[in-house]
Amino acid sequence: MQKFFVVFLCGVVVLTAAPAVYAQEPPEVVNDALKALSEKLGVTITISDVSQWYWEQKNFPDASLDCPLPDQTYAQVQTNGYIVQLVYNGVLYDYRITGNRQTIFLCKPDGGAPGGTETPATATPTFTPTAIQVQPAAPTITPVPALPSGTVACPGGMPARLAVGMAATSITNGSVNIRSTPGLGDPNTVIGLLLPGGEFDVVDGPQCASGQTWWRISYDTEVGNTTGWVMEGDAEANEYWLGPLGGAPVAPEPATTLIPITSANAGQVRQNMQLPMIDGIRRVAFMPPPSSDALIVTQAGELAYYSGTTAARLATLGHRGASIQAVAVGPREGGSATMATAEEDAASSEVAIWVWEVRAGNPPAAAELYGVSVPDVNALMFSPDGRWLAASSGMIHNEGRPTDPNGVWVWDVQSGTQIATLPHDSPAVDLVFSADGARLAVTLFPGRIDQASVMVWDLTTQMTLFEVSCQAGWRGTPTLAFSPDGSLLAAGTEDGKLLIWEAATGVLRHEIIVSADMPVLYVTFSPDGSLVAAADAVPADGMRTSGIGLWDAATGAQVAALADHAEQVTGLVFRDGGGQLVAPGTLTWFAWGVF
Repeated sequence: MQKFFVVFLCGVVVLTAAPAVYAQEPPEVVNDALKALSEKLGVTITISDVSQWYWEQKNFPDASLDCPLPDQTYAQVQTNGYIVQLVYNGVLYDYRITGNRQTIFLCKPDGGAPGGTETPATATPTFTPTAIQVQPAAPTITPVPALPSGTVACPGGMPARLAVGMAATSITNGSVNIRSTPGLGDPNTVIGLLLPGGEFDVVDGPQCASGQTWWRISYDTEVGNTTGWVMEGDAEANEYWLGPLGGAPVAPEPATTLIPITSANAGQVRQNMQLPMIDGIRRVAFMPPPSSDALIVTQAGELAYYSGTTAARLATLGHRGASIQAVAVGPREGGSATMATAEEDAASSEVAIWVWEVRAGNPPAAAELYGVSVPDVNALMFSPDGRWLAASSGMIHNEGRPTDPNGVWVWDVQSGTQIATLPHDSPAVDLVFSADGARLAVTLFPGRIDQASVMVWDLTTQMTLFEVSCQAGWRGTPTLAFSPDGSLLAAGTEDGKLLIWEAATGVLRHEIIVSADMPVLYVTFSPDGSLVAAADAVPADGMRTSGIGLWDAATGAQVAALADHAEQVTGLVFRDGGGQLVAPGTLTWFAWGVF
């Protein structure tokens, strides 16, 4: 039985070679670059006039946006902005745009001073969404003796984590320039881009140039091979951009660059990540902190793994021939995680919950622990400490079997023993544990929206603490959330409201209108408990998009309205210690941070 709010729509493509093939409007920053190029050349240029275009939003190490003017000084602070590259009449035009879109200038392909002579593009290959490459003949490189991982190539720099012969990957959110020779600026021409999550072989290095550690890599993409030099990271920021492939992924250290989102700075939240995914997304389960990884149930019903910077298709983690109804992830001792999948066998229509141990990697390793037969599943949820697993059941809107029992079951994850049964007259849908695992909140949907409610159980006594009537969500998404200190309970409703109660008594603190007539699909608290984030679904041009807002948990006042998604939200969570609000769409990975 499928109980997901599924919508199919066109996704965001960040690179295209033939705009007529991808019937979409370019992002506004691309239109900014088209306008600037039209003014420069004295003719009107539209997206249909360029043969290739690429754009990227990233955090630059300083205010020059990686394109410093000669004899100029720049604020040495992380600066948000855009790279937009257009190929028009065989010439590559590389524009840099500030995050507020108030300043735009032309930069040479090598990242030098703007206004230089443009470089004719090479023969155009058949492009798929990967990287734009302008690649002259490879220079002759004199190899240096191979040095082991851990070598400090630059005085006072970071120890190298790569070595010649190693397979490695990009672990940063932005693209990394591949240069003809080590070093920044002329004559170290940019010959390609290493995309986030791109995998490559280390063939030479390390070398010290421009105060940074450089490696020569061989990088294969769908448009060919690029062999050149890349920086291992930013020594001044103590941030690695590259890491070895295999085993536990080496993630960047967000604490040095990400500011926790709170009610005090919510007005400064801006989108800082937008990456296309390899497959349509139906549901996302986030790996336990500090990991930035996630498991994705695709529109095709498969499980995919997201490493924090790129998506990769996996061999099926569940059982072949089974349809995945729900997935949940919880912490597990020893640095791994516990995954639960609710699967319906296509042949027999029997439903089972399977519990797995998952170890991070690309792809991760998954070992089946045990299975539990259940009548059916609407939602799955682990307790925050990973000890308990809860599942809800019951027929919703004539979906499912009339014999599906209404109620909630709770298991001890370690032993697989059922420890609680919480029956009810109404189908149970969304679930959430309190931070201490002592309470469980559940949305109940009897079939009529005006009879829905939220109930809170004490799991020790298995007694009802309170039940409040509201038009509770029934779509199987996380529309319930306890505050980190357990004092508040928030819920999104089918009639577009965000409700916040005192978690101990059920007394209503705030009733917030999020949307006039569309459901609130996801609700979550910031790690410090000062904010509640909520995502609703609204109609737009015959498709569904999602709006995301931030509210002060204490006052109920809205403190930020984030730009509407072009796609429906499929997950909502604060990550990296609250430094990012992640809200994947159906085809794109979106995230926001403070700037």
